[in-house]
Amino acid sequence: MESENEIQMGIDSEPPKSKKTTQLIFNISSEYICEPVFWKNTDTLNVNIVNHSGFSSGGFNIQIHDGTYEVSPYHISDDLADNEKSSTFKNPKQKLILNQAVYRPNDSIYGYVEFEKTEYDSYGNIIPHKGKGYFRGKIEYVK
Repeated sequence: MESENEIQMGIDSEPPKSKKTTQLIFNISSEYICEPVFWKNTDTLNVNIVNHSGFSSGGFNIQIHDGTYEVSPYHISDDLADNEKSSTFKNPKQKLILNQAVYRPNDSIYGYVEFEKTEYDSYGNIIPHKGKGYFRGKIEYVK
């Protein structure tokens, strides 16, 4: 039996048609692009599904390592706050389908992701996050 975070391999029947993320909805918006990267000195692939507004960015990250993965929502802003605590995430439901098992820099990645997570922030807010859809991109190597 597969564990909840094991990657399903297989090509989806309808791959995305553009270079940007397509057919992807995260927290009700469809304005996200796919930025897959390998960071220097790591063997973990980070697939960032992100929306840049100029002053902030947010979306979610899929970290893929040794046949397992984790989906994590995030938000980064120019507005810096002192002593702000990180959010915690619970109740994960996630599914990932990729077009191949192993990737290297400059490979193309095609996939489908579906997830739900509940965020508990430092102010006592409970924030649901969910996303699903197809993504594609060319994997960069970042030094």
